[in-house]
Amino acid sequence: MSRRDAIEAGVNARAVLDNPAFVRAVRALEDKYSRAWETSEPRETDAREDAYQALRALRALTDELTILMDNGDLAAHQVDLEERRNGY
Repeated sequence: MSRRDAIEAGVNARAVLDNPAFVRAVRALEDKYSRAWETSEPRETDAREDAYQALRALRALTDELTILMDNGDLAAHQVDLEERRNGY
């Protein structure tokens, strides 16, 4: 991925992570899956495993968006430094 592509991906990832509807949906799903996991009966191992895996997937999604955002910030900083060195 080029630096420009990384910057664009980072901007897009930040827009998603900062979107109030996305934040609300993530929190609602975290609450839903956490409740399902915590309130499951001892014999409900499949339901507990499903809730746990759903929580992990949700966290993986937000982690990946955060990585894209951070990489975009880093790429933007690198481009800025290069432009300063080259007198732009």
